[in-house]
Amino acid sequence: MNSSILLQKIAGASVITICLFFFASCDPNNGYYQFYDVPSQGWSWDDSVVFVLSTKGQDEAIQTNDLDISVRIIDGQYAYQNLILLFSGDGAKDTLRMPLQDSKGQWLGSCTAGVCEITMKLESLNPTLHDEDTLVVQQWSRDASLKGVLSLGLFTSK
Repeated sequence: MNSSILLQKIAGASVITICLFFFASCDPNNGYYQFYDVPSQGWSWDDSVVFVLSTKGQDEAIQTNDLDISVRIIDGQYAYQNLILLFSGDGAKDTLRMPLQDSKGQWLGSCTAGVCEITMKLESLNPTLHDEDTLVVQQWSRDASLKGVLSLGLFTSK
């Protein structure tokens, strides 16, 4: 019985340690970090994800070429090897083809519990978008309602 209690305490301490590590690595105070969930019934052309590119205490907005974009995909529900995104700001627009799988259908990011996260730098966007305070992102695929996308995020990497 004593060994059972000891194992429970060790397991509890391990869970707390893992949670602390996760939250410390995703601390928005370390830079810009924002994720938004897309509608569970599908991400339609009309559904915009709006990122405000300023951080508390900063006078200037974050430039888009300093950001990474990350998409979380539900494995088995997303039908394509890439994701086409439309970015817009104050009058400027650009598209980005984000590769998600290799030619053999293997995810390019990391997968855990059926969710795959793929990340890439936003350095190839139209330079006129670099100084925007707000960045609007829409899916630009051939499907009016894109299934299998869980969330979309922008963050600065250190």
